[in-house]
Amino acid sequence: MPKKAWTIATVNMKNIHAAYIATAVVFLALVSQYVVNAILAAQGMDISTSYMVSVAWAFWLLIPLTAILVPARNFNRIINLGGKRNPFFWGSLMLNAVMAGAVSLVTILIGYVVDPAIVKSGALGGVFVIQDIFGWGAYGPVVAFLQQFAFLFLFGSFVHTLSAAHSKWYGLVADVVIIAIISVFTPIAPLRGALVWFFHTVLFASAPWQILTCLVLGVVIYAINKPLLAAKAI
Repeated sequence: MPKKAWTIATVNMKNIHAAYIATAVVFLALVSQYVVNAILAAQGMDISTSYMVSVAWAFWLLIPLTAILVPARNFNRIINLGGKRNPFFWGSLMLNAVMAGAVSLVTILIGYVVDPAIVKSGALGGVFVIQDIFGWGAYGPVVAFLQQFAFLFLFGSFVHTLSAAHSKWYGLVADVVIIAIISVFTPIAPLRGALVWFFHTVLFASAPWQILTCLVLGVVIYAINKPLLAAKAI
């Protein structure tokens, strides 16, 4: 089973070209702001008060785009080629974990190595770095990696499950429920507090609690794909 699941994970990884292209486009767009600031700095303009968005943010796009494309496009292709639903389930879970880990590693390297070096060179005034925005860098790069991995794993599991559900009526119901929760919870103070508490937990809570919560929620949400795959028509 692990070998079959890994095979499906690699097949999925090779067949999400749209995700790679979209990420590359956004990455180049963010790089352009670095280039513009470098040119302005070379011409003597003071850019010490200007802040740029780190190019690391572009890689986050890979998580939702992969989670959408795999169940929406790759499922039928793999099953028609002889793949089985159970290996697809585990292979997609592997891919989600691999993508979350790879994106976390790349963005941490950019945030701790590339961006500080560019700022120090004078080419940028400042950079909005992922681990600084969410406070994940408080205990160093290793913990920041784990916190980001856990959140992206949860994010990928949620989007993957929602995308898989869209082939049935309950997918649309899930969309309506999510919109209703946001619409109803936001104006009502106690409910808004619950919503704020949830997002604070998965993004800003202390490292052990945030990591544990995201991983457990990610696994629980992804488990919903088991009955979804069983009912999914080819």
